[in-house]
Amino acid sequence: MIPWEDDFDKIPKKQEELIIGSLLGDGRLECRSLAKTARLRIHHADSQKDYLFWKFKQLQNLVKTNPKRHEYVDKRYYTKVVSWYFHTKTLVSLSKLYCLFYINGKKVLPENIGAMLTPFI
Repeated sequence: MIPWEDDFDKIPKKQEELIIGSLLGDGRLECRSLAKTARLRIHHADSQKDYLFWKFKQLQNLVKTNPKRHEYVDKRYYTKVVSWYFHTKTLVSLSKLYCLFYINGKKVLPENIGAMLTPFI
């Protein structure tokens, strides 16, 4: 049985579209187990905090905890950097997207990306 054939954690189409759009940018999927489950990580600079919180609101039913603030010193420039991130739950249904967007752990553009793109209204 292919992991994503089980619909117990099926992601609604609108959320899947948002996830695909995020993967085309700096969103990433992290494979979390040998069972081929995955989670989505969204991480944005402080200047994009409002955008991150909008994404969080759209995906809130897939997330256990609120977005977190991350602060560190960039050792190259000795400046303080602030960013925000959140993770979704680890889900079997995200493994389908992981298999499409990652080969040997490296993010790639799926050959069928044109068929995956839809207007997000």
